[in-house]
This record gives sequence, structure tokens and C-alpha cells, in this order.
Amino acid sequence: PIIRQFDFTDVPIITLAFVSDLPPTEMYDVVNEKIKPVFEQVEGVGEMRISGGTRREIRVELDRNKLNEHQISALTVVNRLENSGVNVPVGQYEDGDQLTVFRTIGEFKSLDQLRNTVVQFSGDYNNPTTISRIGNVRDGAADKTTMASFYYPVKDDASAGKNKDGKTKNTGTVKREQRTCLILDIFKQSGANTVSVADGIMKKIDTVNRIVSKAEGNSKLIFVYDMAKMIRNNIDDVKETMVIGIILAILVVYLFLGNVRSTIITGIAIPNSIIGAFMLMYFMGFTINMMTLLALSLTIGLLVDDAIVVRENIFRKIEEGHKP
Repeated sequence: PIIRQFDFTDVPIITLAFVSDLPPTEMYDVVNEKIKPVFEQVEGVGEMRISGGTRREIRVELDRNKLNEHQISALTVVNRLENSGVNVPVGQYEDGDQLTVFRTIGEFKSLDQLRNTVVQFSGDYNNPTTISRIGNVRDGAADKTTMASFYYPVKDDASAGKNKDGKTKNTGTVKREQRTCLILDIFKQSGANTVSVADGIMKKIDTVNRIVSKAEGNSKLIFVYDMAKMIRNNIDDVKETMVIGIILAILVVYLFLGNVRSTIITGIAIPNSIIGAFMLMYFMGFTINMMTLLALSLTIGLLVDDAIVVRENIFRKIEEGHKP
């Protein structure tokens, strides 16, 4: 069992699933090299975590007996590979307003380059000790630490019947087939707006699917979960509350007072107060979030009640003969 303590904001705002017929290592490469950079460019995205799948891993398997025979330690081999497989800056040349930077290209591009890496010469420069003489290099996969599955909808055409004229009826049922996939959890930056970040991510899904559709493997990126949906529903609920409150307030004022002027004043005062509240929120740095939406939902009800009470009281005083 794993017990994790986390902040509520440290949860993904968007979860996607990548399904494909490609081998696990190739699936991971597609997500890590083609899909991940696209979403990381969306404004407000802080991190993207990949779950499931298997990363490609080049394994260098050393033979203990051969290491003893050549009197080479495993640490020596590791250090040699680290120093050989990098691109190293070697200097720069300045000519007027132009600056040219030089570097040596040492990054490994193939398994043969790894196999032919010299570990030591042992006094004989014509017969160096290479990786291939003390071990084996193979293209493999890293140990699997996470697994992910997605129930992919598949149409069952076998259940589709035929009409009397021999034409197939469109009655095929939809089954869900469990598919191995990669889960993409996208996190927003601290302080970023959840809805705007989620909208930017959703716009990129079609772009990514066009990219992966050109490759082999029948790959597809599927939407799974959107945390911003709850926020959107709350915003819609507040809008609905505002509209209903304004309509009911105007209707009640007109029915009880029977005065068009009082009704117009009440109808104008309510949206003006709401606009004023949003202006104060803007200048004080408040955002549309769960707390401010809850506050607006409560205060709109109070505003409607107070508007009716105050306007009715003014109308009654004028009827009693008081000056406006």
C-alpha cells in the first residue's frame, strides 16, 4: 500500500488516454516525443505525467568473468560510457559581429557505436578493450512499474440484423474492449486559471490526433476526464441564478407595487450591483473560483430580497406624502 499526502490543487485538470497497436516501447516514444511537447506548449500547463507503458532502454550487460580477465571494474565502464556518449562544447570563433560555436558530437546513434566504445587500451593501442569484448549490448525495455488500461468502445456488427429486403439494419450494439494504453495526466501551473488551461488543452487534441494518425499502429488520443467541467457547471448555475433572480425580483415588484417606474428602477439596480461586484473583484485580484462563485450565489439572493424591501419602503413613504 502507498499512502500519499497531497494538496487538492496537485491533481490533474485533464486526463487523456493513448491507445495504439504499436509495441509498448514505441507507444511510449510517440507519447513522449510527439504528444507531450504539444501539450507542454499550452499556456498555463505546468507538468505532464505519463503512466503505463514501457520506456525503451539500451541495456549493457557485462560479463563478470571477462571484467576480471581484463581487470576492469563496472564503475570504469559506466564512467567511460558517460564521458563518451555526450556532445561536448570545444570552443567558439568570433568574426566581427558573428559568433560561431563548435562542439564535438559524441552522442550514441546506434548500438554498434556503443559496442565499439573503447574502455581501456591495456598497453596495446592496436588491440583496445571495447564494450563488445566484455559484455553485450541490446535494445530492450525498462522494468515496468505502472500499468494502465482503457475500455475502448467497439461496435459489435455481429448483432446487426437484416430487413426483409436484405439490407442490414443499423442495430449493432457497442461493446467495450479492454485495451492497454498510456494515461496522460496534465497539471496546471500554480495560479493558472483551470478553465482557460483546460480549454487550451482540449483544442490541441484534434491537432495531436492528426499527427498520430499519419503514423502506423492505428493510434488515437482519447479524452477521459476534465476537472474544469465542475467549474463550468458552477458558472452556468450562477448565471442561471442571476437571471432567475432578476426576473423574479422585477415580476414581484411590479405585481405588488403596480408601478412601472419602481419596476424599472429595481430592474436596473440589480445588474448594476452585480457589475459593481465584478469590478471590485477584478481590482482586488479575485478570480472566478469555487469560493467566489459560492459567495455570488448567496449574495444574489440577499440582493434580490433587499432590493424589493428597500424599493417597497421608498414607494410606501412617497405614498404617505414624504418628498422623494
